[in-house]
Amino acid sequence: MRASLLLCDWAEAVQGKLYAQGVGWTNVRAGQTAQIAVAALVRVPYDRTNQVHKAEIRLRTEDGAKFPADNPNESLFMFDFEIGRPPGMKLGQEQNVPFAAKLGGVTFPSGGYVFEFYVDGDLLDAAPFQAV
Repeated sequence: MRASLLLCDWAEAVQGKLYAQGVGWTNVRAGQTAQIAVAALVRVPYDRTNQVHKAEIRLRTEDGAKFPADNPNESLFMFDFEIGRPPGMKLGQEQNVPFAAKLGGVTFPSGGYVFEFYVDGDLLDAAPFQAV
């Protein structure tokens, strides 16, 4: 399984498609409230279809601590997904599963951060950024 994680100003997943604006930034203003979105496109191979998978997005500081520190969960966002195998799908083909989440009202102290995207406990992608 593969995934691409994107940092955006806005993102939404609708009817199997990923819509996003302001994609690919790597800096936010430190000490100011941020309105951001995280988008992921998961590529599910033929042999992993028709199974339930657990996805997680974690936010960490550059030191590896979870952020925000008062979040009671290890993950910031969690969701389960399952995609079926349509008729005629051939061995080796992949299907896409889009995901988007908005994160508002967060203030980042100066420093480095990284969003990490896991499926079934495996780290598939990471998107680092700086608060400057």
